[in-house]
Amino acid sequence: MRIYIIGNSCSGKSTLAKKLSKKLLMTHHDLDHLFWSNKEMNQLNKNRFFELDEILDNKRIIIEGVYKSLESRIIKKTDILIFLNVSKEENKRRLLKRHKDPQRAKYIQSYYDGKRFNGKHEIYSRVSHLALFDSFKGFKINYSD
Repeated sequence: MRIYIIGNSCSGKSTLAKKLSKKLLMTHHDLDHLFWSNKEMNQLNKNRFFELDEILDNKRIIIEGVYKSLESRIIKKTDILIFLNVSKEENKRRLLKRHKDPQRAKYIQSYYDGKRFNGKHEIYSRVSHLALFDSFKGFKINYSD
């Protein structure tokens, strides 16, 4: 069984993945570790795809995180999709608790209204996550607080 957890930053993806992996005795993979492992952060190279494919060969995994460039590879092998669809207020509370920087609250607004700070469409927005969730044909859970 492959479980894929999506949601905004500070929505609880890592917390849920860790709890599920412990309870279900499954391996947990945080896409942040895979994506940011290269010093050239925005350059997705073949090594990342190779590493991801090796991870996806495992039949008992929990993957959490959202990177558009990796999403299609993951979703093809996903058995269960969980969308942590927390409210804007709860998401903001969690973000401020973690980072203690009010300027980061702008990021929360951009996630919910689908726009980046510069007004362009945000591919990592709530709308994007809902579209992925709605298009997924397997078993799925939309968790809202």
